[in-house]
Amino acid sequence: SKRPQLDSFARLDLSAGRWDRYRTALDVNTPLDEDGNMLYRMNIAVEDGNSFRDHREAERQFVAPSFSWELSPDTRLLVQAEVVRNRQTFDRGVVAPGGDLGKVSRSAFYGEPSDGPISNDNETLQAELEHDLNEVWTLRLASHYKQGRLDGYATEAAEVAADGRTLTRNLRYRDYDWQDAITQLELRGRFDTGSIEHQLLIGTEYERYALSEFMLRSNNLRNIDLYNPVYGASRPAFNPARTVDRNELVHSRALNLQDQIRFTDKLFGVIGARYDHYEQRLDNEVAGRRTEQTHEKVTPRVGMLYQLVPEVGLFANASQSFKPNNGADASGATFDPEEGVGYEAGVKLDLFDGRLGLTAAAFHLTKENVLTSDPANDGFQIAAGEVRSRGIDLQLAGQLTDAIRVIGGYAYVDAEVTRDNTLASGSRLLNVPRHSGSLLTTYEFLDGDLSGLSLGGAVNYVGDRAGQADSDFELPSYTTVDLLARYKATQKLTLGVNLNNAFDRTYYERSYSNVWVMPGEPRNLSVSLSVEL
Repeated sequence: SKRPQLDSFARLDLSAGRWDRYRTALDVNTPLDEDGNMLYRMNIAVEDGNSFRDHREAERQFVAPSFSWELSPDTRLLVQAEVVRNRQTFDRGVVAPGGDLGKVSRSAFYGEPSDGPISNDNETLQAELEHDLNEVWTLRLASHYKQGRLDGYATEAAEVAADGRTLTRNLRYRDYDWQDAITQLELRGRFDTGSIEHQLLIGTEYERYALSEFMLRSNNLRNIDLYNPVYGASRPAFNPARTVDRNELVHSRALNLQDQIRFTDKLFGVIGARYDHYEQRLDNEVAGRRTEQTHEKVTPRVGMLYQLVPEVGLFANASQSFKPNNGADASGATFDPEEGVGYEAGVKLDLFDGRLGLTAAAFHLTKENVLTSDPANDGFQIAAGEVRSRGIDLQLAGQLTDAIRVIGGYAYVDAEVTRDNTLASGSRLLNVPRHSGSLLTTYEFLDGDLSGLSLGGAVNYVGDRAGQADSDFELPSYTTVDLLARYKATQKLTLGVNLNNAFDRTYYERSYSNVWVMPGEPRNLSVSLSVEL
């Protein structure tokens, strides 16, 4: 959703790309009265297309209206809605028999085309009312509601047989629906204690989250040849012993207190604390069992920023985290909440007269009960006992000259299990590379015959990652190059071309196990057109 603006405008975006991919988007904004107190905006998008993956199709519709109303100089209302409709083929990716990637084509599809698409529908409505009590204190009431449903059939890989080419599969039918309602009440204000300035926030929050999960599963009966897949296997019967039927309900309440402090012109700080209390109930209809648990915790946070000179700022912060873990493990048992402690320190640089911003930070995070894939039960999760993540993060962005713009980043992340009853200590977290980075640069021609033309390129690097829990299966590192061009033909018309994965590298984005590996897209070209109406 996008907030309404004071100016009237309308913009149409069209794009088309390889594999018959098409997208149309319309953004219309208009004031509803002469004074601009009532504003309206509508965003609509439609996508349709195929994929480099065999038999994979997708379509998506998106509608997002928003409305703002200044009821008085002191009172403002914002209402936003969102409706999303998704239809796409369920796809677990390719298989790495024996842990060897590249043995099968990255386009190979191991589901059943006749299963049809998975439907995923979501609706969101949120409203925010702000009222200025006086010049320094503001009251805010906000409510957010989201509901959704996912349903459909999918045939999914289970394991590779001893012959190294027969893939056993099972059929699943999913019918999930969920509702999430959150209401917040906040009071914000400013005051001084001597020469020290404070911006205080006091808030309370209530959330009701409900999830219904119903899944039917067959035994591993729908065999297929990895190297010569033939579709059309008869649909197997579902195994009642493998049925999942459970309903989850979580009531969460929170109190939040935060104070942003200005000690001097160079020294700033923030201190806060949050109290969380939640009640979770899980009904396992198959086992006829109800599990209930209640947890609560106070989590503090503190941070400091010292502006050494106008170009250099030093910062540090520490915080605790606490949140419910939704869902259940393969046995139907609920998870304890995820709890964590994090520390971060770094420097912010403002270089070349503000043309380039650079942030460098070191961090150390420890979390308990982080959910990860269950190595013994595909499609289910387990809670790792304790996980540690530490490393450094670099970010830069700026306009080096009037013509050259640059955005980039690099991260080193050492993330591993440090204590667990199931996973070995030292096990890497799934899909987390130790090294990753990207750099995007664009050059805009400002005068001459090429005025209005921008050319750019991006280099993306992702290091090797753990590809399966409790296993030595890894996804290899990869580097891709993307190229782009934009031409502003008139004040209202812009043309664009993107060439993604220009050197057609074969790479793998993520995996859940060695039979669920998602390959990245081959080289592909897309063109776009934007019109100010």
